[in-house]
Amino acid sequence: MVAPLCWATNSHRPLENIREGGKAVMSPQSGYRLNCSRRNGAAVHFSVKEKDEASQVCRSQLGPVEKCFDFIAFILRLSWEWRFFHFHRWSRKKQKSPSKEGWHQVDQRMNRNIIFVTLALWAVPALVPLAQPDPFADRVIAYEPGTDFAVASGSGLGYTNTVSALGAPSSVTPGDFGGPVTPFAPPFLREQLLSIGNGGHLVLEFDPPIFNHPNNPFGLDFILYGNAGFSITNGNFSGGGITDGATFGHSTGHTRVSVSADNESYFTLDQTVAPIVDAFFPSDAAGTFGIPADPSLTPADFAGADLTRIRELYQTSAGGAGYDLAWARDDSGMRVALDFVHYVRIDVESDKAEIDAASAVLPAADLATTRFVETFDFEPAANGWTTTGEISLYQWLPAAGRLAVQWDSSKPNSYFHRPLGVTVETNQDFSLGFDLVLDSIEFGTTPDKPFTFPIALGLINLAQATRDGYFRGTGIHPVHGPKGVVEWNYFPDSGFGATVSSGLISQDNQWAFQNTFPLELETQTRYRIEMDYNAATQTLTTTMSANGEPFSPLNDVSLSEIFGNPLEGGFTTLNIDTLAISNYSDEGQTPPEFAGSVKAAGHVDNITVEVSAAQPASLIGPIHLIGPIEGELRLTFPALADWDYWLEQTGDFTNWITVGHHRAQETGPASFSTSLDSAPKGFFRIRGLVQWRSHPLQIPLSRSSNY
Repeated sequence: MVAPLCWATNSHRPLENIREGGKAVMSPQSGYRLNCSRRNGAAVHFSVKEKDEASQVCRSQLGPVEKCFDFIAFILRLSWEWRFFHFHRWSRKKQKSPSKEGWHQVDQRMNRNIIFVTLALWAVPALVPLAQPDPFADRVIAYEPGTDFAVASGSGLGYTNTVSALGAPSSVTPGDFGGPVTPFAPPFLREQLLSIGNGGHLVLEFDPPIFNHPNNPFGLDFILYGNAGFSITNGNFSGGGITDGATFGHSTGHTRVSVSADNESYFTLDQTVAPIVDAFFPSDAAGTFGIPADPSLTPADFAGADLTRIRELYQTSAGGAGYDLAWARDDSGMRVALDFVHYVRIDVESDKAEIDAASAVLPAADLATTRFVETFDFEPAANGWTTTGEISLYQWLPAAGRLAVQWDSSKPNSYFHRPLGVTVETNQDFSLGFDLVLDSIEFGTTPDKPFTFPIALGLINLAQATRDGYFRGTGIHPVHGPKGVVEWNYFPDSGFGATVSSGLISQDNQWAFQNTFPLELETQTRYRIEMDYNAATQTLTTTMSANGEPFSPLNDVSLSEIFGNPLEGGFTTLNIDTLAISNYSDEGQTPPEFAGSVKAAGHVDNITVEVSAAQPASLIGPIHLIGPIEGELRLTFPALADWDYWLEQTGDFTNWITVGHHRAQETGPASFSTSLDSAPKGFFRIRGLVQWRSHPLQIPLSRSSNY
């Protein structure tokens, strides 16, 4: 583990108050005055208290060795080619931390043809130790234990050692009753856990901060690890235990988690969705700390599971409770857009909770995926949405965080839409998901059009959808028919059975669609629709759930089965570029004697889009390494307007940690800076992501920090 750094002075008496991170906090009952912090794991002239050790005695370490590096290798990977550059000696000096300029706004964004630039800084191994970056909490800013916090049996000493909450989660519990930390055997020693009792609180600082990175798995941004463990129900405590999903050692009360960028303005994470601290998931040191477990898993999913099955469900995660910065709310309950936070505050409102550690989430290593998430928490227009056609059909509901939609086929073709930022073809995997609740729906609402007609949501080619003479109801028609569509439709029952339909339409008006009927949707039911296209099999699979439960299997769509000319040569070009909630006019239907119409009202929420990219992007110019200058290295690169660039760091090429962010307002030079004191040796990469959402930061940048 990477331990916190402590400097100690013998006070010859127990202390009730100490200074950690510049704030007064309660201390363990020891004979040492402890001032504790962490600086990227590079210990210099301090004594170290590691939470995995039973001893409470601080140990001293040697200071850093001021030596010169033999060389710096700068590696660029552009379009999958490696190019090497050589730079001469430089010395490692402790310098003032650079400003955190450039750590600005980011929310959910699309990941478009990611650019990776990798920078390697090597030192002579015998002279300079490797500084392994880590995502864990660095300092305790404030701690109030509250009442009824945990105490050790026998000694009666409280679990109030604040050092226990810093650094990596416990991997091994020392002692006669210890061993590796598993979901069946959580950490339990005073040296491993910090207890927060009823009415107590803990404030942790992260440096670098917790970023709202669009590639964070499940959209979660940080994880809190606790003391919960799975109960063993078969009596086998020798490695063959089986659980029913119930846990022990967990908090049974209520907790509140708040976040801040400046330790002044705090925003509470929505308690209706934020998990209780120290409740679920139990920790597992065999997994990777910093990777969250799938938050959709429940205790029931672990019923009958042994350790092997638990780890299968964890999927390389080390457990812990995951939290999303998008859950932040202000005092009036309104959503707040946060790009990053430095501080996490945990309040226990009842019972108690134990903290082993806290970690920022490690971003996923997707190399070529376009990803977009829309929760309608913020003004859609600020996120690229616009309306073509009848504006009154679409209304954003800010208090509810969703979009109210009316479908009325008596109105002209209308779309509530936003660009994908890429053009999608059938040689790319892609998916579309959304929530739909219908308040009302009826057919035959237009005179002389008594039959059914579809409501629709999907991906379209905007130019084709807005062309003159386009009528969805013409079907297969070379002039007026739809072109460039991937769509989900619902037809209410007008005598032939209610029908769910999904499929693709080419630029040549070829249809690859499947209908599932009779399948009726009920009002006031939340449906989740997921459409997944597999380029390898050229198959579109659509699944639905109703209030979280599976909702009837739907027929798959294969591009090997198409209707409309040309039939020879297969499905041609798709060329979709826009996400749209579509209201189609009931004009132009053929044959007219079967013309239909529809009126419906409801709301749409939680839209997700993912598209694989066909090839990596290229930078538009050279990359330069400047420095060292006064102990600072600067990496300059050509930025593209409206792109976000993320600086990520690793010591092992396995786990990358987000350490910086820059938003390019215009095309031109941009840069990242890193202090040599914080990065004596390691690897960096730049990840480029085109913006999908841009919201002004609602709290001030009031501090600076090393990358």
